[in-house]
Amino acid sequence: LTYTVLDVLMKLKRRDKNKKYKSLSKLIVNFAQSQKSTQTRAMNKILNNTIKNTFEFYSYNANLNDVKKIIDSNFKGKYFSKRIWENEKEVAERLQKQVKQFLDGKINVNQIKRDIEKTFNTNAYNAKRLTETEVNRCSNGAFDRFCIETGVKKVRYNAILDSKTCPKCSPHHNKPFDFNEKIELPRHPFCRCFYEIIE
Repeated sequence: LTYTVLDVLMKLKRRDKNKKYKSLSKLIVNFAQSQKSTQTRAMNKILNNTIKNTFEFYSYNANLNDVKKIIDSNFKGKYFSKRIWENEKEVAERLQKQVKQFLDGKINVNQIKRDIEKTFNTNAYNAKRLTETEVNRCSNGAFDRFCIETGVKKVRYNAILDSKTCPKCSPHHNKPFDFNEKIELPRHPFCRCFYEIIE
């Protein structure tokens, strides 16, 4: 049940405002840290399963070091756990700013509600983008590990051809590459491209 309040702004004394801000700010920081831990654990589990399923698909018996090495590699210079923390830190900073504006009487209760919903929707999108990109990275990492171990020489680039295919990926669809000279995947966030073995 949602209520719309007509133009109600906060009017607090400075001391009360500071006390409320500190209290809410602490809640926001604790929430962000909790979210970071939860997302990191969930992401580790998802990536572990992705790598194991990829290895299983190719009937490749990998050890835990292989899995850990793939998970611990990075995408475009950053590890997923750092990206999670940066996303959560950004959300916390935005929420703190919104709370301050609300407590200062600069925005009303309806506006802060909309701002908070928008902030959390953006955060959900960022989490989805990060998860899908990392799953692709780990799946391709497991594929690469298998190819190295089995001496694969050539692979074929596959782009998912639909309305979401980007101009960076589509020109390479169906192109063969020497394994050692192939384009690294994923090429960008939400990349869905993959390779298949030719020889």
